[in-house]
Amino acid sequence: MELQSTMAGEKARTKVQKAKAESERILKSFTSDPTLGQKHRATIKVARRLIINAPYLIQGERWEVKSKSLGAGVYELSLERRMT
Repeated sequence: MELQSTMAGEKARTKVQKAKAESERILKSFTSDPTLGQKHRATIKVARRLIINAPYLIQGERWEVKSKSLGAGVYELSLERRMT
């Protein structure tokens, strides 16, 4: 029983690490040039991670992550300039 719980814990940590890596990849892509109007598709876990940590300061301006549900737990993410 202990072995199964250890394997389940490892599997859960791997999923979290993959979601974190994917959110970092998308954020790096957005920060390369936020004015390009790039769009990325991501799972709900990755989208939540990016939206919760927003707004982002990119090239001296504040940007929000805008999301649009595509269904089946997939979201299309884009950046939107935040006016404050």
